[in-house]
Amino acid sequence: MKVLVVGGGLSGGMLSYFLKSKKHFKITCWEKSRGLGGRAATKRSSTISGCQADTGLQYLTRYEKSVRHDEIYKFLFDKGVISKLDVTNIANMKPGSEKMQHFKAINGTNTIAKTLWEETNAEVIKLQKLKSLDYSQDQVVAENEQGEKENFDLVVLTIPPPQITRDISFTPPIEKKVQETIDQVKFSARFALVYFFGGDYDIDSRVAASYAANRDDAIVYWNIDEAKRFGMDTEKNFRTTMFHFKKELYKDLTPAEALPKLQEHVAKSFPKLPTPAEAVPHRWLFSQVDQKYPDSQV
Repeated sequence: MKVLVVGGGLSGGMLSYFLKSKKHFKITCWEKSRGLGGRAATKRSSTISGCQADTGLQYLTRYEKSVRHDEIYKFLFDKGVISKLDVTNIANMKPGSEKMQHFKAINGTNTIAKTLWEETNAEVIKLQKLKSLDYSQDQVVAENEQGEKENFDLVVLTIPPPQITRDISFTPPIEKKVQETIDQVKFSARFALVYFFGGDYDIDSRVAASYAANRDDAIVYWNIDEAKRFGMDTEKNFRTTMFHFKKELYKDLTPAEALPKLQEHVAKSFPKLPTPAEAVPHRWLFSQVDQKYPDSQV
């Protein structure tokens, strides 16, 4: 059976990981971007070797207990992809967070998705964006933006619902009721900003990361990447800081337009922080779910 998984993020990776035991399944992944991970994205400096930061997902929090959850966490742990996160080094977490299990990705959160996909032996095609699906016959015909078509027995969409109705045409069209339900799903937009420094710097902090104590703050979360991944006592230099801003802030601006405004907020909150060697903004159009699909578990 030929299976097409649209989206190379964590959802698609985990789905394919569990499908790999089905020997008669041949899995193909179409990912529209250059890399795997989706919102588990890791940005690496283009000018400073060894500097990186997670711009989306920051760490894993285990909410479910099941055989499959045990398997996936054990696999990632045994592979050295994740390790336990010391949340005492993160300020202003939600009450009760210390009672839950949290895991950090030692080499960046995008390695979680990469490792899952590598394990599946799937054919991963990057820079491949789905344009249309025709499921009027026995097989599903998938067409990319270049007009190339391929037949599949099953197609699974693991992308944000707004992208499904915005970017993909269906033959026959999606039922009106289903379309209306998908359209109810709402995501918030959010900017992330990464500062790469040429050498060690002082951020005047005793913690590796912090959530905002005040909801009105423009910066809702920040971290020292090296401290988050290796601990505050690491011998590695602190060379990277990442900031998340409150949702919808400057959502109509391009990253280039928003950059100076975001930097003003950073300068106000961290006046001792030196000028970075490289400042990289990233706009998440689909950052977090504000209104989920009815009756869904996520």
